[in-house]
Amino acid sequence: MNVKFLVLSLDNEVGKRRRDRLNYEFEWVKGKLDNEAPDWVKEKMIYKGFHTERWKKILVGVWWAWYCLLDKIVEEKINNVIALEDDCFLVDPNIKIDISKLGDEPIWLNGAIHHPNNLAKGNKNWKNTIKMKDGINKLEDLNVRIISCWGLFIPKWEQAKHIRDTMKNSKRYRCFDAHLSHNKLIKYLYYPSLFYHQDFGESCSQLKGGKWEGKRYF
Repeated sequence: MNVKFLVLSLDNEVGKRRRDRLNYEFEWVKGKLDNEAPDWVKEKMIYKGFHTERWKKILVGVWWAWYCLLDKIVEEKINNVIALEDDCFLVDPNIKIDISKLGDEPIWLNGAIHHPNNLAKGNKNWKNTIKMKDGINKLEDLNVRIISCWGLFIPKWEQAKHIRDTMKNSKRYRCFDAHLSHNKLIKYLYYPSLFYHQDFGESCSQLKGGKWEGKRYF
């Protein structure tokens, strides 16, 4: 079975440098800025007291970008999609991904593991209790949730439609990864992660890059 890589990346110099570094073939899906999102996205987005005006714009832009990527999968009826942001790299570019091992449900391929109830709870003692098996793991069994979706696999376009429609029909919107997690729209992760996160010291969202250097979350 063939797999299609779709990569979200802004149409700017940082985005171009990121795309040029990637170690796999992909189709570029242009990222979005907040001013490209319709009003209904902005009006339903949840903002926290600590969110700056800049971060509010990023929340809207990222949410709309991922929504448009899902819309592309649905409209073009694309199966076997690996959707990534432009700072996701294959752990081993010399090994072709065997998607038959990824299952038949949407699954995380990289992302940050968080406490199921308390987003801020990231102590080492709690994380040391997480036991994963090689291959497919159910988030409910691990008692975790995933935030920061820098890589996911969607086997069937109908599943992308379900995710897209559930997102749009939600009463309120969160940052895209938190939105998926809150609504339990992706229930599995693949271990060990097939991708790692590398920003090469520059970021389209953070004021300063270098936060993610070869980061492999699970």
